[in-house]
Amino acid sequence: MVPLLMLLCLSSGHAGNVAEYRSDILCEISKAIGLTPEWGRDTTLVIKYKNREVAYRIENDEIGHIGYRIFTDSLHGHIPQVTRDFVERYWLELTLSMVRLKTVETQMAEDGFIFVHGNLGSIDAIQSQPSLTLSTNITPHRASMQWGDPEAPVCTIEFPINQELILGQKMIERDRRLPEQIAKWQCPDSIAPQCRIEELTPSDSIEGLQVQNQGSYLTEYLAADRYFIIEDGNVMPVFEPAFLCESLKNLFSGIDIPQAKNISLHLRHQIFGLKEQIIDTDVRQWVGCCMAQGCKPYTGVISIGHEGENLADMLIIMHNEAAGYNHVLRLTIDIESVASGQGQADGRLNAYVPSSNIKNLFKDQQW
Repeated sequence: MVPLLMLLCLSSGHAGNVAEYRSDILCEISKAIGLTPEWGRDTTLVIKYKNREVAYRIENDEIGHIGYRIFTDSLHGHIPQVTRDFVERYWLELTLSMVRLKTVETQMAEDGFIFVHGNLGSIDAIQSQPSLTLSTNITPHRASMQWGDPEAPVCTIEFPINQELILGQKMIERDRRLPEQIAKWQCPDSIAPQCRIEELTPSDSIEGLQVQNQGSYLTEYLAADRYFIIEDGNVMPVFEPAFLCESLKNLFSGIDIPQAKNISLHLRHQIFGLKEQIIDTDVRQWVGCCMAQGCKPYTGVISIGHEGENLADMLIIMHNEAAGYNHVLRLTIDIESVASGQGQADGRLNAYVPSSNIKNLFKDQQW
């Protein structure tokens, strides 16, 4: 049976669009505040609700965020968007008159969201005093934010980095929405190489190859490094058979390989209930969607041409530190794809693996 809230969200689209909200909770919040979106362009708008400012964001013809206006534009480069969105949305959600199975106090206690100083009403001081100093401490496991003088703060909040809490979605909803999220990602019209010359260092082992060192994750063999050559002063991502391993890593770690759109990707997405959901897309669409979500790609080539097969075996982890999850993809790809610029990859996807559990998947991994 389809949940009532899902039916309400799917039936409230405009101009025939049934994918109006990025999450079910945004649909519910929208109805609670009586939001009438101004469609027609990607934008962030601010409205008044009970004398408080509420911001909502339209992206790709859907509502991507609704929440109290808390963070000024000057702070956007210092706090991940998914974290800002969570604080604004969750704070608004807690103050709304909605049907609840638990009291607000119980919900906050179970979620681990704590007001160390201040309370829900502190939003009024934060909105009326935009010059209040904000200090943050965000780790992979927990975050704290404090407004005002540290000796006498106006408000201090603490919360865990938990994907269900941060995203506002249960596991079943995340699984349901993932295929559409991948399909809706829009590739920019013009894609420049995702690197500057000053970020490169010469390869220790391959002459003429430049490396953008970006660290590793879980193991030294699972790295975010990307590979480039410099031609006439221009930085070009490597994608050619002479650098096969590096080309395969580049393919799954950025959207600046044009041929990626011509390499199909067949995903066997593992979902709740030991079931599989098939997602057919292309490499650039999947990589672009993950990176747009805030994920950092880490790639590893496990083997090439094993037992004479013309395939490469790879592991890709899309790590979202701010939201506390990982998309784990184990795949095979025809290595002729690098030479021809087209081909196919097939893989098993475990999406939204909590960062707190990710190490358990690889403790016995042999590379």
